[in-house]
Amino acid sequence: MSTKTIDEAQERAEKKGAEVLEVEPARGGGSYVLQKLKCGKPSCRCAGPGGELHGPHWYHNWKMDRKTKRIKQCSTIDAKS
Repeated sequence: MSTKTIDEAQERAEKKGAEVLEVEPARGGGSYVLQKLKCGKPSCRCAGPGGELHGPHWYHNWKMDRKTKRIKQCSTIDAKS
């Protein structure tokens, strides 16, 4: 995946308090994204600035009917197979 695409994904993720570690193309369309996330619970370790994010986890993202769909995969590289 191009650096521009990875940079765009990282920029979108940072707005949500997440971190993109890797982006890979998916067979059949879309992409796999390795990401660390905030869960949204105010009392969690990830809450607040500098909090430890959850993950990393692989997600499969794709477009359907002009909307982005997303499924969490397992945490290993085998999720892309």
